[in-house]
Amino acid sequence: YGVSPEPEFQLSPPIQNGDLLIIASDGLWDAVEFKFLDMPLFLEPHLRSITTKTNLNHFVSKLCTELIKTTKKLYRDAKKTCDNITVI
Repeated sequence: YGVSPEPEFQLSPPIQNGDLLIIASDGLWDAVEFKFLDMPLFLEPHLRSITTKTNLNHFVSKLCTELIKTTKKLYRDAKKTCDNITVI
């Protein structure tokens, strides 16, 4: 543990056109690792709501906000200290 200026990257499988890329701080990924957050289960209803008429910028902004709110709640429910969470 400790602070490192070196970013950690995990890409698998390679990104393809149309994929959703989530860039986030360890506060989010720790929740996934601790099994507080099931990322595919969380994303499924959001991704189904996209239509060709969807304003993509609004969708992404709302998704990031919901992801942060949900993750913070999951940390509280698990009685764990929540690290800072940044999602892009």
